[in-house]
Amino acid sequence: MKDGLSNNTAMCLLQDSKGFVWIGTKDMVNRYDGTKFKTFALEPFLTSSIRHLYEDSKKILWVGTENGLYAYNENKETFNLVKETVNTNIFSITEDLHDNNILFIADFSLFKIKNNVVNKIDLKTPLTTLCSFDKHTVWIGNTNSKLIKYNFIDNSAEQYDLTHNGIINNGMWIEKLYKLNDSILLAGTTAHGAKAFNTKTKKSTDIISKSTNGKNLYIRDFLKVSDEEIWIATENGIYILYPKTNNYINLVKNYNDPFSISDNAVYGLIKDKEGGIWASTYFGGVNYFPKPYNKFEKFFPKQRENSVSGNAVREIVKDYNGNLWIGTEDNGLNKFDPKTNKFTHYRSGKNGISSSNIHGLVVVDNELWIGTFDQGLDVMDLHSEKIIRHYQYGPGKNDLKSNFVHSLAKTKNKKIIVATTNAIFTYNKDNNNFDIIPHMPVDIFYSSLLVDSTGKIWSGTFNNGLYTIDMENKVVNRVRFPLNNKDDILIEKRITDIYQDSESNIWIATESCLYKYYPAKKVFKEYSTRSGLPANLIYSVKEDNNKVMWISTSKGLASLGLADNSIKIYNRNNDLLYEQFNYKSSFKDDNGDMYFGGIKGMIRFNPENFMIDTFNPPLYITGFQISNKEVGIGNEENAKLKKSIILTDNITLKHDESTFSIDFAALEFSSSENIQYAYMLEGLDKEWTYLDENRRVYYTNLPAGVYNFKVKSTNSNGIWSNNERRLQLNILPPFWKSNFAYLIYTLLVAGSLYLVYTFYREKNLQKMAILNIQREKELYQSKIDFFTQVAHEIRTPLTLIKGPLEKIMKKRNIPDDVGKYIVIMDRNTQRLLSLTNELLNFREIETNKFSLTFTKLNITDIVLSVIERYQDAIDQKDIMLKRNIPDKDIFAFADQEALIKIISNLLNNALKYGESLIVVSLNHSDKKNEVYISVSNDGKKIPAELKDRIFEPFFRTKNTKETGSGIGLTLARSLAELHNGSLNFINLRENLNTFELIIPDHINKEKES
Repeated sequence: MKDGLSNNTAMCLLQDSKGFVWIGTKDMVNRYDGTKFKTFALEPFLTSSIRHLYEDSKKILWVGTENGLYAYNENKETFNLVKETVNTNIFSITEDLHDNNILFIADFSLFKIKNNVVNKIDLKTPLTTLCSFDKHTVWIGNTNSKLIKYNFIDNSAEQYDLTHNGIINNGMWIEKLYKLNDSILLAGTTAHGAKAFNTKTKKSTDIISKSTNGKNLYIRDFLKVSDEEIWIATENGIYILYPKTNNYINLVKNYNDPFSISDNAVYGLIKDKEGGIWASTYFGGVNYFPKPYNKFEKFFPKQRENSVSGNAVREIVKDYNGNLWIGTEDNGLNKFDPKTNKFTHYRSGKNGISSSNIHGLVVVDNELWIGTFDQGLDVMDLHSEKIIRHYQYGPGKNDLKSNFVHSLAKTKNKKIIVATTNAIFTYNKDNNNFDIIPHMPVDIFYSSLLVDSTGKIWSGTFNNGLYTIDMENKVVNRVRFPLNNKDDILIEKRITDIYQDSESNIWIATESCLYKYYPAKKVFKEYSTRSGLPANLIYSVKEDNNKVMWISTSKGLASLGLADNSIKIYNRNNDLLYEQFNYKSSFKDDNGDMYFGGIKGMIRFNPENFMIDTFNPPLYITGFQISNKEVGIGNEENAKLKKSIILTDNITLKHDESTFSIDFAALEFSSSENIQYAYMLEGLDKEWTYLDENRRVYYTNLPAGVYNFKVKSTNSNGIWSNNERRLQLNILPPFWKSNFAYLIYTLLVAGSLYLVYTFYREKNLQKMAILNIQREKELYQSKIDFFTQVAHEIRTPLTLIKGPLEKIMKKRNIPDDVGKYIVIMDRNTQRLLSLTNELLNFREIETNKFSLTFTKLNITDIVLSVIERYQDAIDQKDIMLKRNIPDKDIFAFADQEALIKIISNLLNNALKYGESLIVVSLNHSDKKNEVYISVSNDGKKIPAELKDRIFEPFFRTKNTKETGSGIGLTLARSLAELHNGSLNFINLRENLNTFELIIPDHINKEKES
């Protein structure tokens, strides 16, 4: 229910022909689109337990309940009760395959709906379930072990006993019939398991008669997944039967396993169009078993079961017997047999390992070296599996100088390397002690080790860089990554893992990104979230057999193709155990199996077994809201639709209904969160807008006109599908802008002119004055139109001039006397471009063609970024800049480009007219839900009587020496008002000119025009 299902008691399931999944519960019908549920109550009953769902050949959905039979009207999205069935209990529904008439069992009797008339067919026995078999026959089960073969062509009925050898078994209630193939009918009973009935020989055989604990088995449903696999829903979980071997497995609720089914009472099974399996349960809602495109095996601690002992899996190494040794950070050491999946635990304590927190493992011959977090080194004999030696901190020259062992490695000649929190040591086997590697820095945290294919040792540190050690020549080098005037950016990084790929490149995982280092060229490449990784905290890296790098992070697993640098992300939606992995925790087996450890256990997978998801999901528009309220259908409240939005391709809206939102969903269920969407509103948008998460888009205050909304999606594998969906939107003008209104206006004007001409000739002077005012307005409009046209004509040659100028300026051999003129030309060209762009933006706002796109923005970051852009100019004028910006980030819904234009205009004016001081302030009012941005500067004070006139187009104060377009503040105020905000000149301090911008922090009647 936490996911939106109306009730956790899910009785039945169905996927309709469009791809929606319908779930009948104890109280309502639910429709699921992969993202959300829509619930339907069945009138006139407040609640009604749903027993059966069926879609007929005409695509009509039928619902059987304890209160009667309903048919779904998909145009109106309503369920209509078949009146003849009111207060009857519907057991089963199907249709005859000859005339496509609906057949159903109600209160143990068979009924047929033909030509909308309900007729009873009396078979003189209490009936329980139906199954259409061919164009002439339907099979029916009863309460007493009998199967009835009913021929609806001649209305004949034949009765057969489901029991063996004709032995009557009273009380064998047949709960479910299912057609397996052209000759086998599966029958599920309430106490005698599942049976297969051969419709040709009329013989039955047991499939499963008892549960795994030897008790009677109650069968609820069947599902043929393939010729090799049949799923059976029972009161004892799900049985998966393999007919060719007659073996089966039983899926049951396991309190130790969060990935097991949620309840043992399984009522219904369906297979969806992409191959996933749905199971409805009585107490646990609905379980979904996606098609295993990516099979991740999960190993995690389970009480009283054989499993890995700890949650935090860190070290994974393989011994010479094929066993994996797994070190955890919270519960000791494990030996894992990959063939049997059996774990053996080795915990800390007397005669055991010295610590349960293991940070390093390495196998050397028949010994396992174990590095612990704070208790030094243990050595285990792999024959006896006993600890035979222990090493820890000591004062001697050849003792370890730290008990914190963070990594272990061995060289080609089996020399053991020990990395600790203060030095790197080599083990001296002859003297059974340790030597510090000479020339390596001490008292720094060594976090990781790698012995590459040449025998060179690579050692990573926490915030002290990366080192290489040539043991043969006794040479130590520091590997530097210079960037942005820094000698070595690795000095600021925590290195978590080091790996060498098949092409001898070195991969360095850090807590802030991943680096690929090319030793031959001594260059590196960075990978981060900007490159497509799910997180910047990288734990480990491994390469598979196909030259694909697998990267574990704090937010999932990523695969990186070396051939094309393509990245694919795997998370909980792809059936991962958990999204946060652990440091250095990875291993690749000889057979290609990959192991990665995390904070909740370990996963195993083989990329060779992965399948590409080529499913093409159907896409539907599933919701339409006006001012955040869902529109209705027909005569419903807030009705705007003639039929369901799913079936609608055209909507007409009034002018005051032009703020709306649209929901859509691609019907793929295996990893619906990974589906990406793209949408466009033709008539407003010039290109597609791409979404990763949202499945709802918003439009605000669209002008009257005809628009076409288009949306498309990928499948869950990121492959774009051919599933574009369209919706035409007709937004009507307001009455005062309609053709009829203009006719009225014309008549009124004509009548007024006639009256003026006839009766008010003496007021001709007043009329002339009014006409003069009108001429001034028209002249102003003509100027704006002229300037706009000129701006359009000027901008193109200016752009063409600016390009060659920039190329000339880049040449180094330009004489100084010529260069200064070129600089002047470039400065004035840029100035003209800025003026033309401001004028064009101003004109767009005046004509209501300027549109805003509201998104949730970090206002703090935007203000700081604008300040940073003007910082050099402020410094050049030797002006002091004070920032009154809170530490906590402030967020609001706004148009980013418009907001930047407003702040830039205010800061640019402050820079122009300020003499020694500029103050930028940012505040938020929780009570008013408003954001306040103010820009102040000293200099000549603006008179109070001009506080409104300075926002008029082309108005300039007297005696100003600075140049400008005269529309900057006008444009800024217009953009503020489009945000439902304001921009005003205020007198906070006598010696400062202060402009204050106020915008709401949430979308509330937002304007987009």
